Amino acid sequence: MTFRIRKFIVGDEVEIYKLFHDAVHSINAKDYDEEQLNTWAPKEADLEKWRESLARNYTLVAIEQHF
Repeated sequence: MTFRIRKFIVGDEVEIYKLFHDAVHSINAKDYDEEQLNTWAPKEADLEKWRESLARNYTLVAIEQHF
């Protein structure tokens, strides 16, 4: 597997949040109840806040390369 690393661009926040949400709800599901998981990573995210935070910080994105 090969990856290309680049800086965050507007629009990446959708996939980044999906990855975060899915990780919280799968990896942490055995440690927290549904209410806690939904508070930590709700199904509907405030993507504007995520976009602002990701753009304000030094955020890198890994893109899998298919040859």
